Amino acid sequence: MSQLSELLKSIWTLEDIDKDWESIKELRESMELPEFTGGVNPGDQRAIYYLARGFELNNILEIGTHLGCSTTHLALAIKDNPNAKITTVDIRDVNDTETDHSEHYIPHDFRGKNFSQFKSKYTPKECLEVLDLDDKVEFVMGDSVNFFTNTKETYDLIFLDGNHDFDVVIGEVPLAMEKLNQGGIILLHDYFPDCKPLWPKSSDVVCTGPFMAIKYLQRSYTKIHVEPCGELPWEVKYEGEHATSLAVGVLYE
Repeated sequence: MSQLSELLKSIWTLEDIDKDWESIKELRESMELPEFTGGVNPGDQRAIYYLARGFELNNILEIGTHLGCSTTHLALAIKDNPNAKITTVDIRDVNDTETDHSEHYIPHDFRGKNFSQFKSKYTPKECLEVLDLDDKVEFVMGDSVNFFTNTKETYDLIFLDGNHDFDVVIGEVPLAMEKLNQGGIILLHDYFPDCKPLWPKSSDVVCTGPFMAIKYLQRSYTKIHVEPCGELPWEVKYEGEHATSLAVGVLYE
């Protein structure tokens, strides 16, 4: 077992984080965040909260805001850290309540849908306002490559959860590595080791882009080690299933 794997396992069982997670239960439930909408599932939302608490993070970047489920849990995790902040980037204005994106909608592809089409109670910004955490988060509309190219910021955590196509991920990861602070982590979603299903009950659910992109980059001598988060102590996408598609990437010399 690698040192990173051991660290991740210890984070999932930290009693202080467990207690804080339970203490914000009513806040979390009051948001009525929609499930199975192409974003992170409730089990992964919890894992993201634990990771943000378990690592020392001051500057967080999220690529792929979508409905703001992960954004909200990252904000909850850093709420007591006065120095911590989040920048979240999406190709759409995720807080737009008017525009109908249905003409751009591709079946089984959630990128063309307006948040209201998911019957979400709040926009991502409204959700943070209700939680009194809106001062922690900056929303940016644009594509990830342009953002990475133009930003002068560096980050402790970069969460890549936008477009999972191979040719997109293979371009994003090296750019993210350049913007990562020493000791920082890259968090990947929909990472399926060896492109195999994670959940026996849904063996047709496999996203190949992130895993194949990482393997290609590693063969090209890109100095990144990726550790799948594996089995969590709580359920994730399906009843009785504990395997998450989250994975943590770290740089090495």
